[in-house]
Amino acid sequence: MSRAPVPPASDAAVPEYIRAHRLVYVIELVCFVGLSIPALLVFQRLCCDALAHRQEPGPHRWAVGVGSEITALAVSSSPQSLYRGLLVLSDAYQDAAKPEERTGLSSAADAVAATTNAMPWAGVLTAAAISSSP
Repeated sequence: MSRAPVPPASDAAVPEYIRAHRLVYVIELVCFVGLSIPALLVFQRLCCDALAHRQEPGPHRWAVGVGSEITALAVSSSPQSLYRGLLVLSDAYQDAAKPEERTGLSSAADAVAATTNAMPWAGVLTAAAISSSP
């Protein structure tokens, strides 16, 4: 069994990696970003239960968890070079006929990866919500 290498951080290597390891990339994406959905549901349930039973110190700690997961889903907060938009850029990169087009698309992939990497605080909020639980 062969293993896919760690996704590259930048340059043309990103769309080329995705093309060569598309299935592995999609599985990693679903496993990492997709798990925000069940976490969101758990935090929401805990928040509603805390409101219904008027628990102290209150439902605000679970609301932080809900907010963190919404943020993670909205900005696809994930590890470097793991973003659903890179799938589209990878396809466009492979279809590009001219080197100039490929250069532009690899720069776009760099920009997308930089945006994703700029939002690590969603994970910090999730950890804060979990650690504040009784």
